[in-house]
Amino acid sequence: MGLFEKIKPVVVLTVICLVVTSALSYTNAITAPIIDQNEKEANNRSRLELIPNADTFIEVPMAEEVMLQYNGLDVYKAQNGAGYTVSAYGKGFGGKLGVMVAFSPEGDILATKVIQSNETPGLGTRISEPSYSDQFLGKNGVIGQEEMVFISGATISSKAMLAAVNNAAELFAVAKEAE
Repeated sequence: MGLFEKIKPVVVLTVICLVVTSALSYTNAITAPIIDQNEKEANNRSRLELIPNADTFIEVPMAEEVMLQYNGLDVYKAQNGAGYTVSAYGKGFGGKLGVMVAFSPEGDILATKVIQSNETPGLGTRISEPSYSDQFLGKNGVIGQEEMVFISGATISSKAMLAAVNNAAELFAVAKEAE
Protein backbone atom coordinates (compact mmCIF):
# COMPACT_ATOMS: atom_id res chain seq x y z
CA MET A 1 0.00 0.00 0.00
CA GLY A 2 1.45 3.30 -1.10
CA LEU A 3 1.66 6.52 0.83
CA PHE A 4 -1.16 8.09 -1.18
CA GLU A 5 -3.58 5.31 -0.26
CA LYS A 6 -2.72 5.79 3.42
CA ILE A 7 -3.32 9.56 3.51
CA LYS A 8 -6.22 9.68 1.05
CA PRO A 9 -8.94 9.08 3.77
CA VAL A 10 -7.38 11.78 5.96
CA VAL A 11 -7.34 14.29 3.10
CA VAL A 12 -10.93 13.47 2.10
CA LEU A 13 -12.19 13.82 5.68
CA THR A 14 -10.28 17.08 6.13
CA VAL A 15 -11.82 18.54 2.96
CA ILE A 16 -15.30 17.42 4.05
CA CYS A 17 -14.78 19.02 7.49
CA LEU A 18 -13.61 22.27 5.92
CA VAL A 19 -16.61 22.42 3.58
CA VAL A 20 -19.11 21.65 6.35
CA THR A 21 -17.48 24.13 8.75
CA SER A 22 -17.53 26.85 6.09
CA ALA A 23 -21.19 26.17 5.34
CA LEU A 24 -22.13 26.31 9.04
CA SER A 25 -20.13 29.50 9.54
CA TYR A 26 -21.84 31.13 6.55
CA THR A 27 -25.28 30.06 7.78
CA ASN A 28 -24.55 31.44 11.24
CA ALA A 29 -23.37 34.76 9.81
CA ILE A 30 -26.65 35.12 7.93
CA THR A 31 -29.03 33.95 10.65
CA ALA A 32 -27.41 35.46 13.79
CA PRO A 33 -28.66 39.03 13.20
CA ILE A 34 -32.17 37.74 12.42
CA ILE A 35 -32.22 35.62 15.59
CA ASP A 36 -30.99 38.57 17.67
CA GLN A 37 -33.67 40.85 16.23
CA ASN A 38 -36.41 38.28 16.88
CA GLU A 39 -35.20 37.85 20.48
CA LYS A 40 -35.24 41.64 21.03
CA GLU A 41 -38.78 41.87 19.65
CA ALA A 42 -39.96 38.97 21.83
CA ASN A 43 -38.43 40.59 24.93
CA ASN A 44 -40.07 43.91 24.06
CA ARG A 45 -43.44 42.17 23.72
CA SER A 46 -42.86 40.56 27.12
CA ARG A 47 -42.06 43.96 28.67
CA LEU A 48 -45.25 45.44 27.24
CA GLU A 49 -47.20 42.41 28.44
CA LEU A 50 -45.90 42.94 31.99
CA ILE A 51 -46.39 46.73 31.98
CA PRO A 52 -49.20 47.36 29.46
CA ASN A 53 -49.45 51.10 30.20
CA ALA A 54 -45.79 51.66 29.25
CA ASP A 55 -45.01 53.43 26.02
CA THR A 56 -41.50 52.34 25.08
CA PHE A 57 -38.58 51.01 27.05
CA ILE A 58 -35.00 52.21 27.30
CA GLU A 59 -32.19 50.06 28.61
CA VAL A 60 -30.67 51.15 31.90
CA PRO A 61 -26.91 50.75 31.67
CA MET A 62 -25.53 48.57 34.45
CA ALA A 63 -21.94 47.66 35.30
CA GLU A 64 -20.99 44.19 34.19
CA GLU A 65 -19.81 43.31 37.71
CA VAL A 66 -23.24 44.18 39.12
CA MET A 67 -25.00 42.12 36.46
CA LEU A 68 -22.76 39.15 37.26
CA GLN A 69 -23.18 39.59 41.02
CA TYR A 70 -26.98 39.40 40.77
CA ASN A 71 -27.21 37.00 37.79
CA GLY A 72 -28.76 39.82 35.80
CA LEU A 73 -29.63 39.80 32.14
CA ASP A 74 -30.97 43.33 31.60
CA VAL A 75 -32.74 46.31 33.16
CA TYR A 76 -35.24 48.44 31.23
CA LYS A 77 -37.21 51.53 32.22
CA ALA A 78 -40.50 52.63 30.67
CA GLN A 79 -39.97 56.06 29.12
CA ASN A 80 -43.28 57.32 30.47
CA GLY A 81 -42.35 56.33 34.04
CA ALA A 82 -44.81 53.40 34.26
CA GLY A 83 -42.18 51.10 35.74
CA TYR A 84 -39.17 48.90 35.14
CA THR A 85 -38.53 45.40 33.91
CA VAL A 86 -35.55 43.48 35.20
CA SER A 87 -34.48 40.10 33.85
CA ALA A 88 -32.38 37.81 36.02
CA TYR A 89 -31.94 34.12 36.58
CA GLY A 90 -31.71 31.54 39.31
CA LYS A 91 -30.28 28.02 39.30
CA GLY A 92 -33.11 25.59 38.63
CA PHE A 93 -33.35 21.83 38.37
CA GLY A 94 -32.77 21.94 34.61
CA GLY A 95 -30.18 24.75 34.58
CA LYS A 96 -30.69 28.49 34.37
CA LEU A 97 -34.20 29.76 35.03
CA GLY A 98 -34.64 33.21 33.47
CA VAL A 99 -37.38 35.47 34.85
CA MET A 100 -38.51 38.94 33.79
CA VAL A 101 -39.96 40.94 36.68
CA ALA A 102 -41.96 44.17 36.32
CA PHE A 103 -41.60 46.74 39.08
CA SER A 104 -43.61 49.87 39.81
CA PRO A 105 -41.52 53.05 40.17
CA GLU A 106 -41.76 52.50 43.95
CA GLY A 107 -40.39 48.95 43.72
CA ASP A 108 -43.57 46.88 44.09
CA ILE A 109 -43.67 43.76 41.91
CA LEU A 110 -46.33 44.18 39.23
CA ALA A 111 -45.84 40.93 37.33
CA THR A 112 -43.41 38.09 36.64
CA LYS A 113 -42.78 36.03 33.54
CA VAL A 114 -40.54 33.02 33.00
CA ILE A 115 -38.48 33.77 29.89
CA GLN A 116 -36.07 30.81 29.95
CA SER A 117 -36.69 27.42 31.48
CA ASN A 118 -35.49 23.86 31.21
CA GLU A 119 -37.50 22.72 34.22
CA THR A 120 -39.33 19.40 34.27
CA PRO A 121 -42.48 19.66 32.12
CA GLY A 122 -45.68 19.37 34.12
CA LEU A 123 -43.96 19.78 37.48
CA GLY A 124 -41.17 22.36 37.51
CA THR A 125 -42.90 24.38 34.81
CA ARG A 126 -45.77 25.05 37.24
CA ILE A 127 -43.72 27.97 38.60
CA SER A 128 -44.98 30.07 35.71
CA GLU A 129 -48.63 29.40 36.59
CA PRO A 130 -50.52 32.18 38.41
CA SER A 131 -51.16 29.86 41.38
CA TYR A 132 -47.44 30.15 42.17
CA SER A 133 -46.23 33.34 40.49
CA ASP A 134 -49.02 35.54 41.90
CA GLN A 135 -47.38 35.20 45.34
CA PHE A 136 -44.80 37.76 44.22
CA LEU A 137 -47.31 40.46 43.27
CA GLY A 138 -47.20 43.57 45.43
CA LYS A 139 -44.06 42.49 47.29
CA ASN A 140 -41.23 44.99 47.61
CA GLY A 141 -37.53 44.20 48.03
CA VAL A 142 -35.95 40.84 48.72
CA ILE A 143 -38.47 38.14 49.63
CA GLY A 144 -37.71 35.56 52.32
CA GLN A 145 -38.42 31.85 51.86
CA GLU A 146 -40.78 31.98 54.84
CA GLU A 147 -43.06 34.28 52.81
CA MET A 148 -43.49 31.74 50.04
CA VAL A 149 -45.49 28.58 49.51
CA PHE A 150 -43.36 26.25 47.39
CA ILE A 151 -44.71 23.77 44.87
CA SER A 152 -44.58 20.25 46.33
CA GLY A 153 -42.24 18.09 44.26
CA ALA A 154 -40.76 21.13 42.54
CA THR A 155 -38.92 22.74 45.40
CA ILE A 156 -35.75 23.36 43.39
CA SER A 157 -37.72 25.10 40.63
CA SER A 158 -39.68 27.10 43.22
CA LYS A 159 -36.49 28.23 44.94
CA ALA A 160 -34.91 29.08 41.58
CA MET A 161 -37.88 31.32 40.77
CA LEU A 162 -37.57 33.01 44.16
CA ALA A 163 -33.82 33.48 43.63
CA ALA A 164 -34.39 35.00 40.18
CA VAL A 165 -37.04 37.38 41.50
CA ASN A 166 -34.79 38.38 44.41
CA ASN A 167 -31.87 38.94 42.02
CA ALA A 168 -34.15 41.16 39.93
CA ALA A 169 -35.21 43.06 43.07
CA GLU A 170 -31.56 43.67 43.98
CA LEU A 171 -30.81 44.90 40.46
CA PHE A 172 -33.86 47.17 40.54
CA ALA A 173 -32.60 48.70 43.80
CA VAL A 174 -29.15 49.31 42.28
CA ALA A 175 -30.71 50.87 39.15
CA LYS A 176 -32.96 53.16 41.20
CA GLU A 177 -30.04 54.18 43.41
CA ALA A 178 -28.00 55.12 40.33
CA GLU A 179 -30.67 57.49 39.02
